[in-house]
Amino acid sequence: FSLSQLSFIQGRNKKVLVEAVCTEQYSSLPQDFARLQAAFQISYLIDQHVPEEEKSEEVWDLLCASLAALEAGSPPEKVHHSFSLRFMALAGYGGKLSYETL
Repeated sequence: FSLSQLSFIQGRNKKVLVEAVCTEQYSSLPQDFARLQAAFQISYLIDQHVPEEEKSEEVWDLLCASLAALEAGSPPEKVHHSFSLRFMALAGYGGKLSYETL
């Protein structure tokens, strides 16, 4: 898992990638199966519930905070659970939640 800044230009028929710069690498995740599994589950939720090319700074910030918490060694179950509750509230599937820090 890593975060990258990508730059595209519009071609005649499709967008063309012209630059990719890694901005953050979570290199310890593949070394711990439970943390890696939590990262995949978090990614899957986003992939299933956020339409392609939709911009949401709240979801982006939540994703970054969750990956950073996993990288820092926070319990994967707690990170995944916290992410799921916050994400579903942002997606409109829950009421207001009191957010605890990851």
